[in-house]
Amino acid sequence: MNKNYVNLQRIFSLNLLFSVICCFQIIISCKSQKSDVFVIDPLKFSNDKFTLSTIADDVSYIPLDNQVPIGIYYAFIFNKNGLFISINDAGLLHFDNNGKFVKVIAQKGRGPNEYQYGLKFAMDEENKNIYLVDKNTIKVYQLNGRFIRSFSTKDFFNGLPQDIMFFNSSLFIAHYGEGNTFKYNWIITDTLGNILSYKYSNIQSHGFLLRGSTYSIGDKLYYYNWLNDTIFTIYPDFTYKPGYLFAQGNFRWPDNIDLKKGNRNEIKSYFRPIFMFETNHFVFLRYAFRDKVSILMIDKKTKDEYQGFVENYGACIENDFDCRLHFMRNGYSPFSYYTDDHEYIITLINPFELKAHVASEAFKNSTPKYPEKKKELEKLANSLDENDNPVLMLVKLKK
Repeated sequence: MNKNYVNLQRIFSLNLLFSVICCFQIIISCKSQKSDVFVIDPLKFSNDKFTLSTIADDVSYIPLDNQVPIGIYYAFIFNKNGLFISINDAGLLHFDNNGKFVKVIAQKGRGPNEYQYGLKFAMDEENKNIYLVDKNTIKVYQLNGRFIRSFSTKDFFNGLPQDIMFFNSSLFIAHYGEGNTFKYNWIITDTLGNILSYKYSNIQSHGFLLRGSTYSIGDKLYYYNWLNDTIFTIYPDFTYKPGYLFAQGNFRWPDNIDLKKGNRNEIKSYFRPIFMFETNHFVFLRYAFRDKVSILMIDKKTKDEYQGFVENYGACIENDFDCRLHFMRNGYSPFSYYTDDHEYIITLINPFELKAHVASEAFKNSTPKYPEKKKELEKLANSLDENDNPVLMLVKLKK
């Protein structure tokens, strides 16, 4: 037999063996990575409770200027440039960090530089541009209110994109399955609307109430919807992999569900992750399952789980810090806010709710861990009219 041929056979056999070993190692590695992903299983949730003083160093309140009345609001962002809030009537408003009204950045209407929807928006803090979702169009405004440009998303989404985040000098635009088509989970564009990346959906949705969430922590984004079992981590280079998993079981949403025909009891039997966000130390998940609505808190280091739930109030973080006006009780999603030194979670409180609580027997008889804070809150409530604009509640987290 030809010696060169034998040598070639040996080389081929060795290469084949090496390839098999490499494939085997990759498979083992992938299984290992998947097994390391934390699984969120509603059948195994702990009943241990947590309170605000467990996670908070301080609580402060900022009343918002009444120059422009705020009725129904859709989304808000708080950062070093101030508070930005999209409201039903006047448009997109800007307040400074002390709650003083600055200006209407964009007005609602049918004019060339106005918008009609504005349920979600994102902000480039450095360049001070705002990207606002208006049906199947992204409209771009400068912080001074000047309209810059717009671009369409109709080639990717059927109707309104459901979320938008400014991410690594680009725009992450998400959909969660609402409506009759679900072609993309997300697309990523540059600030001019040119496509940089995207993820196809592997599901066909027939529902109209399906939800999901996108949030940022550090330099990464996280995305999930009710039909996928995976909470995806998206990296600055736009690659992605599983960050967390929702456990499998008969409580998971079937991908062929038609919510228009579904009955209330059927829907209640499914696990509904309403919104999710993270801080440096914790994951917070507001969820509904069967007859319970609660807030799950996961310690990212120990993986311990705790529940935020108060009888007669439902899902909320029990406020034993200053007055027992519970945090996140109104169902709006707070979010993480970072400075160089501290981290905050934030929500908005209606003055009529605050005043009613301060006048209640529960408040008068409460003994918080910081009584001086209770006095400060009582003074604030008495200074407000029940029709005033909301109060921003900032919870400074422990390091």
